[in-house]
Amino acid sequence: MTELSEFANSSELWPTPTGRWSVLGIEPEVFEQKLLAAGLAPSSLRPYHADELPYLDGLLLAGALSTAADPVALLRTLTPSLKPSATLAIIDWQADGPPTYGPNFEVRFKRGLLCRLLRAAGFGQVDTMDYHPVYYEVFAVKGPPRPLPHAAEFVEVAQLSDLPGNSMKKVEVYGHQIVVANTGREIVAFAHACPHAEGPLELGRLRRQLIACPLHGYIWNVSTGNPVMPDDEDCLRRYSVKVDDVRDTIMVSLAPPPESIVAD
Repeated sequence: MTELSEFANSSELWPTPTGRWSVLGIEPEVFEQKLLAAGLAPSSLRPYHADELPYLDGLLLAGALSTAADPVALLRTLTPSLKPSATLAIIDWQADGPPTYGPNFEVRFKRGLLCRLLRAAGFGQVDTMDYHPVYYEVFAVKGPPRPLPHAAEFVEVAQLSDLPGNSMKKVEVYGHQIVVANTGREIVAFAHACPHAEGPLELGRLRRQLIACPLHGYIWNVSTGNPVMPDDEDCLRRYSVKVDDVRDTIMVSLAPPPESIVAD
C-alpha cells in the first residue's frame, strides 16, 4: 500500500512549527523529518508520550485517526490534555479519496467530522491547509477563534425585493464570499463554499431551509448550518442578517448569528 508520507512530501504545506512538538501515528520518524524541514528546532522534537501532552506546543497526528480502533475516543482523550494555545496538526486519508491509495474506506476518518469535533473541543481556529484528492491536512489551535476585522459591521448587500422565496444571491462582505438566501420563511446568509469540497453553493439547489451542493449533492440546513445528508460533515458557516423593511434592504455582517455554532 502507498504510504501517507509519499503524498505529503512538501514542507511548504506546513506552517512553521515552534515550541515542543511530538508525532503520533504511522511513520513517526518520517513526519518528524517533515517538521524539522518546516523549521522546527531539533531540540524541540520530543518522542510521543501521553504524559507529555500538557507540556506540548504542538502535536502532529499522522494517519493516527485512520489507524485508531476508535478515532473519536482518541480525539476526546488527546484534546483536553493539550494546553491552551497548543496546535494540533492532522494529516490523514480522504474518506472519499481514490480506493487505489490508502486503507479501506471504512477506517478512514472524515475531515468534516474532524473539524466539527475540534471546534466542540475548544479549538477556535481550524484551518484546512491542504485538500488533496488523496489526503487532507488540518491545523487547529486551541483557544478562542481569531477575531475577524469588521465582524460587527453590517453591510448592505441586496434589496429585499431582489430575493423572492427560494432564491439566493452571492455577495461579498469585506473580502468574504457569502450567499444570501430567502428560504420563504427567513433571510439567511452563509458561506458560498461547501464545507465538504468547497463547491459553489450559490449554484446549488435551494428548497426552503435545505441546500444541495452542485458538486456531490450533499445537503445542509441553511437556517441552522447543520449537515443533513450525510450528517457527519462539517457545519456550514452562517452570518448575521438584518432586514430593513422600510428601506427594503438586506444587511449582513461577518459575525455569526446569535447562539449559533459555526464552522471556521
